[in-house]
Amino acid sequence: MILPIISFPRHSRIDLTITVAEEPAFLLPRDMHGKYHAHYIRYLARKADAERRAVEQAAIQAGEGPHVLREDRTLEGKLNDELLGFLAQVFAFQPWDWCQVLEKHRYRHCWRDELLQIYLKSCAMWEADGLDNDSNGQRTQIRRWLRDHVDPIGKLVREEREADGEQRPSWRASAAETPLLAVLGARPSNVATVTRTLNGLHSFLNEATYSSTVTGRSIIQKYGYFGRFWIALAQCTVPVDEPFMIRVSERRPLEFGRTPFPKEGVYDDSPSRLRKWLGDVFGHPTSVRTPVVFRDAKSNHLNVRVPDDTIQINIARRKKLEPVCDLKQREEPVQPDDVVANEELYAYYSAKDDRSSLLWFLFPLRQTWPRRITLICIILWLLLALAALLILWLGPFDLDVKAMIPALLIPVSLSGGLLLVRSNSTLGGRINGKWHAITASLLLALWLVVIAYLIFGKSPKPIQWNCGNMADRSRIECIFFDGDS
Repeated sequence: MILPIISFPRHSRIDLTITVAEEPAFLLPRDMHGKYHAHYIRYLARKADAERRAVEQAAIQAGEGPHVLREDRTLEGKLNDELLGFLAQVFAFQPWDWCQVLEKHRYRHCWRDELLQIYLKSCAMWEADGLDNDSNGQRTQIRRWLRDHVDPIGKLVREEREADGEQRPSWRASAAETPLLAVLGARPSNVATVTRTLNGLHSFLNEATYSSTVTGRSIIQKYGYFGRFWIALAQCTVPVDEPFMIRVSERRPLEFGRTPFPKEGVYDDSPSRLRKWLGDVFGHPTSVRTPVVFRDAKSNHLNVRVPDDTIQINIARRKKLEPVCDLKQREEPVQPDDVVANEELYAYYSAKDDRSSLLWFLFPLRQTWPRRITLICIILWLLLALAALLILWLGPFDLDVKAMIPALLIPVSLSGGLLLVRSNSTLGGRINGKWHAITASLLLALWLVVIAYLIFGKSPKPIQWNCGNMADRSRIECIFFDGDS
C-alpha cells in the first residue's frame, strides 16, 4: 500500500531512512507525490460540492426558495485536466534551480520580476510568441502575471497561514505562493496557456477560500501546505489487524540564526560581500534553528545531541530553548509533556491532541569551558608576546632583541598554529570562528612586528674592550666599561 509517512521542510533529504513494521519502505518519486496531492485536492473539491448541494437541498425542502448549483460554479468544474496537471507540478516543484538563481544574485539588489525572468529564460513559451530575444517583453509579461494572478494567490496563501497562526518554512522553495516557479515543469506551449492556467488557479483558490463549506475552505490550507512541505509517500507492506511502528531518521543541514524564524521575503536581500564576511567571522549568530513537524503521529519525540566534544548547548539561555509556533510570540508558551535539557542533550516529548502541528526550535551553542579557557589563555599569551616585543624594541633598553625573538616567537606560534588547524568538526569551526580569527590576527601582527624589527630595528650599543699589555700573552687583564666611563 501507499502510506503517507511524515512531512519534511522542502529541501533535499540527507541519510533518510524509513522503516515500516521493521521493514524498509520505498519513497515514491516526487512527480508521483505531486499527482497524488493534486488528485487529493480534486477529491476535496468534489466533497465540498457535495456538501454545498446538501445544504441547498435542505434549504429547498425548508421552502426558502429554489437554488440550483451551476456546474461552472462548482469547485470540481473549475478544476479541469490542464489545471490539475499544473497543480501536480506545483506540488512536485524541486527548488534547486530557483535557489541557484537566488544564490548567484544574492549580492545584487534584484527585483523579483528580474529574478523570475532569469529563471524562466530557457522556457519554450517565449520562442512560440516571439519573445525569446525580447528581454523587455518578457519582463513586462512577468510583471503582468505577478500583478494579476501570482500576487493575489500568494496573498490568499499568506492570509491562511497567518489565520492558522503558524510560521511555515521554506518560503524560497514554495511554488504554492509563486506559481510561476512551476511553469518550467509544466512546459506550456505559449504565453496564453500560462495566462489561462494562472487565471484558472486564481479563480479556483478564490472560490475555495470564500466557500460556504468547511471542506471548501480547507482546500486553500492544503494547497499551501502541499506547496511548502514534502509529505513522504512510501510504498510498503503493513500487517493487517496488528499494530506496527514507523521509524524515520535523517540528517539535516544546520541553519544559523538569532531568531527561531527565518527572514520572510521573495528573494534573499543579503548585504555586500565584505559585510557578509565580517558578519560571518565576528557577528554571525551561534544559535541553530530548525522546524519540526510535531503533530503527524499520536506522540512525537525530538532528541538533539551535540556530536562535537568541544561544543555544548548554552543551557544558561534556557528561555531561547522554548519552542515557538507563531508568527508572533504567544503569550502562553507551548507546554510539552516532558523536556530534558542539559549541555549535551535536548529531548522534547508531547502527546497532547491540541499541540501545534509545527514548532520552531532554537538551540544556542557555545564552547565548553575547558575549550574556552584554552582559547583565552592562548590569546592572552599572544598579546603578552606582542607587547613584550614592542616594549623591548621601542623602550630604553640596550638589549639584543634578536636573541630573544626565538624564545618569544616559537612557543606562541606553535600553540596558536595548532589551535587554528585543530578542529573536531565544521560545527566547532563555525562556533569558534571568532576566536580563531582573533588568534590568526594576533599571530600575523606578531610576525609583522618581528619582520619590521629585523628590517628597521636598532642594534644595541657595542661593548668596548680595554685590554692591558698584549705583549704578555700569559696574562691578559681586561676592563669592561661603557661609553660614558
